[in-house]
Amino acid sequence: MSVFVLFSSIFSQNIMRLMTLKKMLFLSVVLLSVSTCLHGIIVLMDDVCWMIVAGVIVRAIQGVSSTVMQVLAVSVLILRFPEKCGRVSAVNESALGLGFAISPLLGGILHDKFGFLLTFVAVGSSGLLMLVPLFSTSTKLLSSTTSYQKRYSKMDWKDFL
Repeated sequence: MSVFVLFSSIFSQNIMRLMTLKKMLFLSVVLLSVSTCLHGIIVLMDDVCWMIVAGVIVRAIQGVSSTVMQVLAVSVLILRFPEKCGRVSAVNESALGLGFAISPLLGGILHDKFGFLLTFVAVGSSGLLMLVPLFSTSTKLLSSTTSYQKRYSKMDWKDFL
């Protein structure tokens, strides 16, 4: 996945300027969650060739959506709390580091208890459940970023390319 993260990080900031922050946040959460669920279902395919092709496509979607989510999180937090930019960035990076450290342990425990398929479906479903609190808090969180969004909303695909 790191190849797709590296490739998509070049374009993620420009892609984010084409949509509002709220739409991009919801889109990236949905794409990451659905692609994670699909990654678990890929093992049910009979043809190994198509399984590899589908796996690469799903991992590419996961890489792009996770990169957009990481860049978007930093952007939203810094725009929301401009006076505490350093502290907000440090807390965000600490949370990412903690997540990267704990995830293999929790994933291994889930895999041992429930198997490959249910592990990915459970993780993907938890991402979709995360949309419920995002709907209730996103208006308050993104309220101060609307003036910044107006500046970038005039960009089109020609500006992106």
